[in-house]
Amino acid sequence: VKELQILSYLVAGHSNKEIANRLDISGGTVKTHIYNIFRKLQVKNRVQAVNWYQSCSRQATSLDS
Repeated sequence: VKELQILSYLVAGHSNKEIANRLDISGGTVKTHIYNIFRKLQVKNRVQAVNWYQSCSRQATSLDS
């Protein structure tokens, strides 16, 4: 659940510090969650994670049509 929250903040363009403040967790914890997100999505950076998210969102939207 926390990783999904963090991914949504990444997609919105928030920094690690902003995410930490919003979720009341440390910056190190944010980095750990982001590392886990990247590993699970098999991406190497924020841009790739956002692209993955947007791609999935478009596919879900097209399935609803």
